[in-house]
Amino acid sequence: MSKRIVLIFTIVFLTYLQVYSEGLFSEPEIGFYGAYGLSFQAANFQKLPGVSSCCPNYSGGFGSAFSLGPLLKFNISPNVFLDTRILYHISSGLMNESESINLIIDGKSQEGIFEYNLKSNIQILSLEPTVGYKITNDFTASAGFCFGILLSGKYESYEQLTKPESRGTFNNGTRTRNQFAGKIPDLNSIQAGLKFGLAYKLPMDSYSDWYLSPEINYIFHFTNIATDINWKTNSLTFGLSISGKMFSEIQPIPMLPAPPPLPELPEFPEPQKTVVDITVMKLDSNNNELSLLYLKLEDIVTFNMRPLLNYIFFDKVLSEIPERYVKLTPEQTGDFNLKSIHDLDAMQTYYQILNLVGEKLKDNPEYHIKLIGTNSGIGREKNNKELSQARAESVKNYLTEVWKIPNEQIDIEARNLPEDYSTSKEYDAWEENRRVEILTSNKSILEPILTLDTIPKPENVKFRFYPIVTNPSEIENWKIEISAGNKLIETIKGKGQIPNSVEWTPTERDFLNIEAVNEIMYRLTVNDNDGDSIQSRLKKIPLEKVTIEKKRQEGSAGKNVEYYRLILFNFGKTNLLEEHSNIIDYIKSRIKPDAKVTITGYTDKIGNFATNKQIATQRAREAAKLLGIDGAEIIGIGEESLLYDNSLPEGRFYCRTVNITVEMPVK
Repeated sequence: MSKRIVLIFTIVFLTYLQVYSEGLFSEPEIGFYGAYGLSFQAANFQKLPGVSSCCPNYSGGFGSAFSLGPLLKFNISPNVFLDTRILYHISSGLMNESESINLIIDGKSQEGIFEYNLKSNIQILSLEPTVGYKITNDFTASAGFCFGILLSGKYESYEQLTKPESRGTFNNGTRTRNQFAGKIPDLNSIQAGLKFGLAYKLPMDSYSDWYLSPEINYIFHFTNIATDINWKTNSLTFGLSISGKMFSEIQPIPMLPAPPPLPELPEFPEPQKTVVDITVMKLDSNNNELSLLYLKLEDIVTFNMRPLLNYIFFDKVLSEIPERYVKLTPEQTGDFNLKSIHDLDAMQTYYQILNLVGEKLKDNPEYHIKLIGTNSGIGREKNNKELSQARAESVKNYLTEVWKIPNEQIDIEARNLPEDYSTSKEYDAWEENRRVEILTSNKSILEPILTLDTIPKPENVKFRFYPIVTNPSEIENWKIEISAGNKLIETIKGKGQIPNSVEWTPTERDFLNIEAVNEIMYRLTVNDNDGDSIQSRLKKIPLEKVTIEKKRQEGSAGKNVEYYRLILFNFGKTNLLEEHSNIIDYIKSRIKPDAKVTITGYTDKIGNFATNKQIATQRAREAAKLLGIDGAEIIGIGEESLLYDNSLPEGRFYCRTVNITVEMPVK
C-alpha cells in the first residue's frame, strides 16, 4: 500500500510538471517539511478487542506527534496555491482513567483508586493535498485533506492500584494487573481526515527563491484507528519547511550609472531640547486658590475597634488551613500578644484569628469553644460530612499541637451547609459555606481588638499642579510623583498629551508611619517617543505640624476621633445580629452630646449594583436606629468602593458592614 502512495505522489508530481510546461501554473517549488507537536486521542470504548480490561470507559488522552516528508507546491494565481505533501507521521499517546473504590484495610473502610492506562504508538504514511491563500505576501493559510495508510499500531495496557500508596495488592500479589502489549487488533488501514494550517515565509536569499517557513498545522481524522471501536487520533504540530523554485535562474544585476554628486545642504540649527517644569497652587474647600503654599497636619487621637470574624474559610474540596492564615510554631507562641499586631489593619488582624483564639484559651483554661465544620453543598462537597469533619479537625489540631490547648476545651461538630448559609446564583456565595465556625463559651474570646493611636490628619484642602513643557517632542507618557521623606505617597500618571492641570487631595493614609518630615517633594517626568526621559527639578511643599503637645501648650481645642468597624450583617440582610448588641451598647456609652457621628454602610460585590446601594444605606440607618442617634450623617456606599478584596470569602464578609466615625472636641 505504501508503494501505491509513493506512485500516486509521483503521478501528481509529473502531472504538475506537465501542467507547468503548458503554462497553466507557475514554476513549481519543491522542499522538505518536519514538525513536532501534540497528539490528541479522542475515544469512547471500554477495551481493545480480545484484550482483558476492567476500565469502565476510555474517553481520551494526550501524547506527542512527529511528521516528516517532501512537499511540492504550485501557484495557481497571485494569491492561491496548491501544496501537496507525502508525510510519515508517528503519534504516541496515553489514555488514563481512574476509578474510586471502597477498600477494607486493617478492618477500616478506606478510599482506594484504580488507574487504567493504555499507551499507543501509531505510524501513518499520508498524502496531503491542500489549497492555500496568501493573506499577506508572507503570511498564508491553507486547508485540505489527508489520505493515508496506517502502517503500524502498537499498544501497551495495564491497571494499577495507586491509592493507598503503600498498602494493598491484586489477586496476583502485586499492585499491577492485566498487563498486555502488542499490535492493536483490527487496525483500520485507511485513514482520512481534514488538515488546516498557517505559515510565515522567511526568505533565505536576496531573490526570495528559497525560504524557511515556520508552520502550525492541525489534522482531524474522521476514521477510527480500529474497525470496531470509537478511537481517533488528531494532532497539533509546530513545524518548519524549506522550499524553493526548481528551475529559476539567477539574473545578473544591471549596472546602474553613478549617481550625480549631492549638492551641499544648508546648515540647519540644532533642534531645541524639551524642557519640563511644574508649579503648584493650594485650593480651599471651594476650589479657590490660596496665596500661601503649605499643608497643615494636625495630630488626632484615634480610638479604633477592629472586629473578628469567627469563620475560617477553606479551599475547594480541601481540609488544610489555607496559607493566608498566620500560623506559628510552638516556640513562637511565647512572643505573641496584642502588641505584636497593634499596627495591623482589620483584615490583617483577622488572619491572626487562630492565634488570638489560642492565646485566650491558653490564658483561661475554663473557656471552651466549639468548632463546626461545613461544606458548600455543591459538586464533590455535596453531603460530604467527612470533609466537614476534617476541616474542623485541622483547626483543632493547630490549637492542640501549637498552642497546647487540652482536648477538653474544644468540641467538634460536622454538618453540611452552615445554619446561616450564603445563597446566590453566583458561585462566590457558595464558596463562603466552605468553613469552620468558632462558637465560644465566653464572648471575650472573640471580642473586637481595641487600639489607641495618634495619626496625622491633613487639613481639608487640595493641590493643583500645573505641568509646563517647552519645545515638546511627541509625548508617550508622563507622571507626577509626590513623596514625603523616603515614602512615595502618590503617583499621578497618564499617556499622550499632558492636561493643563492635575489635582491631588492629601489623605490620612498618605502620612501614616512618616516621622521627622517637614516637607512634601514633587516632580514631573516626561517620556517621549524617542526614548528620552526628561525630569523637572524636585520642588517642595512645606508642612506645618500641629502636635498634641503643641495644642496643649497653646491651650487650643482639638478633637478625638473614634472608628468602629462592625461585622453585623449576613448575606443580603440589613438587620443587626443580636449577639453583637454588646458592641452597640459600648459605642452608645462612648458618644457624647456634642459628638459628630457619621455612619457609612457597605456591601460586597455580589448582586445588583442599585440593590446593593439600597442595602448599604439601610444598614447605616439600622445602626443609627439602635444607637439612638437622630442627627447622625447616613451614607450608603454599596459596592462602588469595596473595602477589601472580594475574590476571597472573608473579604466579602468584612464588606457587609457599617463604619461608625465619632468625632468629639476636647481641650
